[in-house]
Amino acid sequence: MKVLTYPKEIVLEEYGIEVRPYLYLDEKRQIVEKMLELSDPIDRELCMWSIIFQVCCGIDEGTDYDLLCATGVKEKVADVLWNDINEINNAVADSESMIRIVSAFLADMTTLMDKTTKKIPTGAKLEKLMDKVAGMIGANNGDIQ
Repeated sequence: MKVLTYPKEIVLEEYGIEVRPYLYLDEKRQIVEKMLELSDPIDRELCMWSIIFQVCCGIDEGTDYDLLCATGVKEKVADVLWNDINEINNAVADSESMIRIVSAFLADMTTLMDKTTKKIPTGAKLEKLMDKVAGMIGANNGDIQ
């Protein structure tokens, strides 16, 4: 087998930027986790691109995002990292669908538990039930009828 090496950085000459054409798995995981911490779609997009610009382009976090969009830098970087960006967006969507499913399940379980606890005898009803059980056990020398 031929020795595999990572692809070389792609130079965007018109901007003087070198782009690493891949994200490491840990970087993708970090991006997804940080995006899931945010609820606003615009904030999520900004979060993803902020990390991508830092790790793949060496562009400082303080750089004006709107400028990067308006000048076409974001579009060119997106062309290079298309597959990685799709994987990130799919992972966020998959995680959110699981979160929704689990949340709905927990809400259903809470409702069911509330209904069940209302049917469990308490106080005087529980004492009456216990007396009845004790009477059944005592009347038959410990054998339950």
